[in-house]
Amino acid sequence: MLKPRKNKSFSYTPRFSKDVESNSNKKEVPEYGDFSSKWRNNQGLSNHKLKKGLSLPLLLLVLVFILICMYLLDIKAK
Repeated sequence: MLKPRKNKSFSYTPRFSKDVESNSNKKEVPEYGDFSSKWRNNQGLSNHKLKKGLSLPLLLLVLVFILICMYLLDIKAK
């Protein structure tokens, strides 16, 4: 009498599926040693933070020091 509802099916293809297929046709069997060396090289790259110059607290400290020097030089000039 009442049939259970069927799940909807979609014909979805991933955005990069054509690239993956073309790459898989070129290189059929990857070497084990090559894969493991690439894995070790790329494994720690995401954990490292890149230093982009001086940190904010250090820059604020330098700014305060410069302002104090300017104030002292201004007093001596008068």
